[in-house]
Amino acid sequence: MGDLFPSTISSSERDFANEILDDLEVLLDMETEDLRYQFHLAFGFAYGAHYLRSKTTNRRREANELYFNHSLRVACETARWHDRSSYGKSGGNRSYRTREAVLIALFHDIFEETTATFEEVVAHIGEELAHLTTLLTDMPPPEDELWPDVLERKFARIAPHPILQWIKFHDRMDNLNSKQVEPKRRLELAVFQIQVYNSAWKKAGLFENAIRDFEHAALELIKAAPTA
Repeated sequence: MGDLFPSTISSSERDFANEILDDLEVLLDMETEDLRYQFHLAFGFAYGAHYLRSKTTNRRREANELYFNHSLRVACETARWHDRSSYGKSGGNRSYRTREAVLIALFHDIFEETTATFEEVVAHIGEELAHLTTLLTDMPPPEDELWPDVLERKFARIAPHPILQWIKFHDRMDNLNSKQVEPKRRLELAVFQIQVYNSAWKKAGLFENAIRDFEHAALELIKAAPTA
């Protein structure tokens, strides 16, 4: 099929995206060439939406990388976890195959960060996965709402869906990576993680093992923060 990516991205950014795509193809359940083709179309749409239809003029994160690189890493970590986990073998939740979990991860910021419509996303990943993607979307909270309340409301939406909890975990861990955070914000982010985010996560009853990893990442941020 043709080139998946906008012609204006740099060669290094194209190489990174192709590397992730190659890794995902190794992990994904794509039994037919048609599934592979549909996945490539969805991948290309999500990349293009973030690059060409961003809600802001700045398509880059603090570390001056394309914002969608974050979604690519989250998708890759989701694929690695989902491929080796026993999720879906018990309990009443639908067992999402790795390919479906990765699609949700790839699209997890699309409504928040781009002008893509729900109908367009449905056309690429189906209505059920598009709906789950909306549950991961951060909408602007009321001005008078406190952060603990914002997080508790957000986490309550994903609590019934284990796969969304895992995607949110990988999303947060990537955001806590000190290499992606401006030095001046590292201490502030670490304190927020320890004092606010972890508490809301626990209160919502999301999986407990995440707290240990969150705390470790916060400590790494503190170590990487500039000294006065």
